[in-house]
Amino acid sequence: MSVVPGHTPADEDALNAMLEVMGATPQTRDQVLESYNNLVKTAGVRVIGMKPKPTDPVYSVQIPNSPFVFRIWEGGMGFYSHFCVEFNDPRRKVSINLPPEHSLHPTGPPGGFGYMPHPEVSPSSHPLSTPMNRQSSTAITGQLPSLERSMHGLDPGGREWIIPEGTYITLRREGHPLFTFQMPNRRPPTIAQPRWGVA
Repeated sequence: MSVVPGHTPADEDALNAMLEVMGATPQTRDQVLESYNNLVKTAGVRVIGMKPKPTDPVYSVQIPNSPFVFRIWEGGMGFYSHFCVEFNDPRRKVSINLPPEHSLHPTGPPGGFGYMPHPEVSPSSHPLSTPMNRQSSTAITGQLPSLERSMHGLDPGGREWIIPEGTYITLRREGHPLFTFQMPNRRPPTIAQPRWGVA
């Protein structure tokens, strides 16, 4: 069995905490762990959010009037039609926390009709809490929480987002105009387009 790069095995306390979340008691830990291991062997596990390797393709978006860029990569999310996004300092080649007075918001294309939220999704929704697949049209609304915040404070020093492909994202920051960019698309749109000419 191969090991995911950067993976650190859980210590006994962390493993017990995970098993407790899965419903194990001190008396049933071994049985729950065995059931979980059998499930993983049968169904497999998709690892998401991993940082790109040096040979992985990475998109970048330069932020105007800023030393930072958005770095965008697949990160195991291709199956779900999403990408991973982070703030990055290209001079030091390091990921950085969301700068103060900065926030990310799903939006419509510049000059378009704007973002139309899905009526069944609350403002606190996130792609991981309402998983999207290739057929889903579920939208996300409000400020985009980071992956770490969505995972209830896991690794609070990190800042990474998981965003559907093709989504328009607006960066809001104190003292600067709004900046909108579009997530990459892996496939061309399947919606019919009008053709120019006389009918």
